[in-house]
Amino acid sequence: MGSLVSGLRARFGVGGKASYRLGLELHDDGIAWAIGPADGSRILNIGYESCLPDMHQEALEALVQEHHLKKAEVFISLMTEQYQSFPVESPNVPAEELASAVRWKLKDSLDYDLGEAIVDVFDFPHEPAGGRGRLVHGVAAHRSMLTQAVHLVHESGLSLQKIDIAELALRNLAYRLDPQGEGFALVYLRNSVGLLILGQGHVLFLARRVNFRLSMMADAQQQDASIQSLALEIQRSLDYYESQLRQRPPRSLYVQAADDQYPLANMLANYLAIGVEPFASSDILGMESGTEPGESLLAAGAVLQIPEEQI
Repeated sequence: MGSLVSGLRARFGVGGKASYRLGLELHDDGIAWAIGPADGSRILNIGYESCLPDMHQEALEALVQEHHLKKAEVFISLMTEQYQSFPVESPNVPAEELASAVRWKLKDSLDYDLGEAIVDVFDFPHEPAGGRGRLVHGVAAHRSMLTQAVHLVHESGLSLQKIDIAELALRNLAYRLDPQGEGFALVYLRNSVGLLILGQGHVLFLARRVNFRLSMMADAQQQDASIQSLALEIQRSLDYYESQLRQRPPRSLYVQAADDQYPLANMLANYLAIGVEPFASSDILGMESGTEPGESLLAAGAVLQIPEEQI
């Protein structure tokens, strides 16, 4: 998402050559962060600062001081609960008018007033089967929430470059699983909601929220049923990806959980025909072996950049 950021960056932007990239997720109970070099090629450090929202400013300023980030460029990833997304048929308008046209299509879908929303779009790369028109993904987030994020970064003396969504942050990670464009599948599971993405190389073809929360695993008697339900949702998405979007199925499904106490990859492998592997975060992020991103994976994805020659 970039509408609000581009409008306020000229007003609040900080000059000077960037020394680092800082990825952020703003949680109700803290700030997830990831630091990378200015070229966005890898992750240098990652962590989580526990604090209430009214202490976000103090925590971010301490982070900046500790890691010498005064000239860092900031890339925020929204979490799935911070925005709503809807696939909609693309209006027949010029590209520069697309976000505005989609905004009105979302009017009856939002659970709050349209005037309080910032709306942006991202494209699906191919026409769906069945005679439907070209689809785009409409994304809406509360204006007040985004404004608070912009002010937080500005007041910390940093330059905000982009506010992205979870699907695209995960796409930046999945690209590193599939640099040759043969196909990727990645499911990210956290306490609030699960997210499955499918694509090839830098191209995201399909993104779906899945009805699974890590808290479901706490009840030993319900674990197997929860895993079977998740596997069914994943299999249906894989079937749709192949039959309706006409894409070659990926060789493996990668599984990443914010809490790694459960062997989810092994559990899912019992119910899926596709190979299932745990997400090797240390290899993908370019960090030392044994470093786990935990709740900061989206922040890391926001930092990582896809080489321009691949886009």
